[in-house]
Amino acid sequence: MGGPMDACAYDRSTAAGSLPTGYDELMQSAVGKKPLRLAKTEPFIQCDACKLAANEAWLQVAKKAEELPKGGLGEVEIGEILDLICDADDDLGEWIPFYDIEQKDGEVTLQKREELGECRKECSTVIHACRAVFEEYREDLSEMLFKHYRLQGDGDGTKNRLSPEKFTSRLCNKMSKVCPGKWPGGQGSVGAVGGMLTFQESKSRPELASKQK
Repeated sequence: MGGPMDACAYDRSTAAGSLPTGYDELMQSAVGKKPLRLAKTEPFIQCDACKLAANEAWLQVAKKAEELPKGGLGEVEIGEILDLICDADDDLGEWIPFYDIEQKDGEVTLQKREELGECRKECSTVIHACRAVFEEYREDLSEMLFKHYRLQGDGDGTKNRLSPEKFTSRLCNKMSKVCPGKWPGGQGSVGAVGGMLTFQESKSRPELASKQK
């Protein structure tokens, strides 16, 4: 598959090849040039964006499941959440403006900041990367999460149950392949993104505190 989904074609840890292009784009945006998004930088943050979005989707679906009566969570409710996870103007996409795109030691990553920022070029880049995955795999994700909660309601054991890690891996590594198992050049497995929360931790997150009431 071509286009923005070909994350495997990029080596985010080397200074040669494509990385200077993305780095130059970051520098240009810092001195006043205003592209709608950082298109050349986007391939380097696709994996991080996917993991963060998948984690957020998991948290929000888990929260909705707690709010509804047992068995009340259906594919419609799950689909409504997935539709808004990549929308920075909605509460469900409020996680996006908390992340900056940073370049350090030859690597472009998403780094969480303490306060909510304005949604400009970097935010638009994360949104585009998020939507590229979620819009394509929305139905698969909705079905996957629905089956998880149906099995949970039926008292199924842990063997067939999803976990946040399995859900993220299926979406970002297996389905969309924006997170390869190893980066080119033997740089090792892609790790977790800093700032990802568990459902219990999300209950104390400032920007979600009001939503837990």
